[in-house]
Amino acid sequence: MAPSHRHTKRCRSAADILDAIDGLTYRQLDWWTVRGYINANTNRPGYGMHRCWDVDEVAVIARAVRLIDLGVTASKAITAARDPNDRLGPLLEGLSA
Repeated sequence: MAPSHRHTKRCRSAADILDAIDGLTYRQLDWWTVRGYINANTNRPGYGMHRCWDVDEVAVIARAVRLIDLGVTASKAITAARDPNDRLGPLLEGLSA
Protein backbone atom coordinates (compact mmCIF):
# COMPACT_ATOMS: atom_id res chain seq x y z
CA MET A 1 0.00 0.00 0.00
CA ALA A 2 1.44 3.39 -1.00
CA PRO A 3 1.67 6.16 1.60
CA SER A 4 -1.17 8.68 1.49
CA HIS A 5 1.27 11.58 1.47
CA ARG A 6 4.63 11.86 -0.19
CA HIS A 7 7.23 14.23 1.16
CA THR A 8 8.47 16.80 -1.31
CA LYS A 9 11.58 18.97 -1.42
CA ARG A 10 9.64 21.70 0.38
CA CYS A 11 8.18 19.37 3.00
CA ARG A 12 9.97 18.50 6.26
CA SER A 13 9.06 15.69 8.65
CA ALA A 14 8.95 16.10 12.41
CA ALA A 15 12.23 14.19 12.66
CA ASP A 16 13.88 16.57 10.18
CA ILE A 17 12.66 19.60 12.11
CA LEU A 18 13.70 18.25 15.50
CA ASP A 19 17.17 17.47 14.15
CA ALA A 20 17.51 20.97 12.69
CA ILE A 21 16.17 23.11 15.56
CA ASP A 22 17.90 22.91 18.94
CA GLY A 23 15.59 23.27 21.92
CA LEU A 24 12.43 22.13 20.17
CA THR A 25 10.65 19.02 21.41
CA TYR A 26 8.21 16.80 19.58
CA ARG A 27 5.54 17.66 22.15
CA GLN A 28 5.95 21.38 21.38
CA LEU A 29 5.80 20.80 17.64
CA ASP A 30 2.70 18.62 18.00
CA TRP A 31 0.97 21.00 20.42
CA TRP A 32 1.60 24.07 18.27
CA THR A 33 0.22 22.19 15.26
CA VAL A 34 -2.85 20.90 17.10
CA ARG A 35 -3.56 24.37 18.51
CA GLY A 36 -3.20 25.98 15.08
CA TYR A 37 -0.11 28.09 15.86
CA ILE A 38 1.74 26.41 13.00
CA ASN A 39 0.41 24.65 9.94
CA ALA A 40 1.30 21.18 8.76
CA ASN A 41 0.68 20.22 5.16
CA THR A 42 -1.08 17.10 6.34
CA ASN A 43 -2.83 18.07 9.53
CA ARG A 44 -4.85 15.01 10.40
CA PRO A 45 -5.51 14.11 14.03
CA GLY A 46 -4.64 10.77 15.52
CA TYR A 47 -1.73 8.54 16.25
CA GLY A 48 0.38 7.24 13.40
CA MET A 49 -0.57 9.98 10.97
CA HIS A 50 2.45 11.45 9.23
CA ARG A 51 2.56 15.22 8.99
CA CYS A 52 5.01 17.45 7.23
CA TRP A 53 5.71 21.15 7.38
CA ASP A 54 6.65 23.44 4.52
CA VAL A 55 10.17 24.90 4.66
CA ASP A 56 8.68 28.38 5.15
CA GLU A 57 6.78 27.09 8.18
CA VAL A 58 9.99 25.52 9.49
CA ALA A 59 11.64 28.96 9.34
CA VAL A 60 8.76 30.35 11.44
CA ILE A 61 9.23 27.53 13.95
CA ALA A 62 12.97 28.17 14.20
CA ARG A 63 12.45 31.88 14.82
CA ALA A 64 9.73 31.20 17.38
CA VAL A 65 11.98 28.82 19.32
CA ARG A 66 14.67 31.52 19.52
CA LEU A 67 12.13 34.03 20.82
CA ILE A 68 10.77 31.55 23.36
CA ASP A 69 14.34 31.01 24.58
CA LEU A 70 14.41 34.76 25.22
CA GLY A 71 11.27 34.55 27.35
CA VAL A 72 8.49 35.37 24.87
CA THR A 73 5.32 33.28 25.16
CA ALA A 74 4.73 30.70 22.43
CA SER A 75 1.70 32.38 20.87
CA LYS A 76 3.39 35.79 20.76
CA ALA A 77 6.66 34.31 19.52
CA ILE A 78 4.94 32.56 16.62
CA THR A 79 2.98 35.69 15.74
CA ALA A 80 6.20 37.74 15.75
CA ALA A 81 8.04 35.06 13.77
CA ARG A 82 5.42 35.39 11.01
CA ASP A 83 6.07 39.13 10.60
CA PRO A 84 5.74 39.73 6.83
CA ASN A 85 8.07 42.74 7.03
CA ASP A 86 10.86 40.57 8.54
CA ARG A 87 11.61 43.08 11.28
CA LEU A 88 13.00 40.25 13.43
CA GLY A 89 15.69 39.22 10.95
CA PRO A 90 18.37 41.68 12.08
CA LEU A 91 17.49 41.18 15.75
CA LEU A 92 17.71 37.40 15.64
CA GLU A 93 20.88 37.44 13.54
CA GLY A 94 22.55 39.60 16.17
CA LEU A 95 21.76 37.21 19.01
CA SER A 96 24.04 34.34 19.86
CA ALA A 97 22.47 30.93 19.37
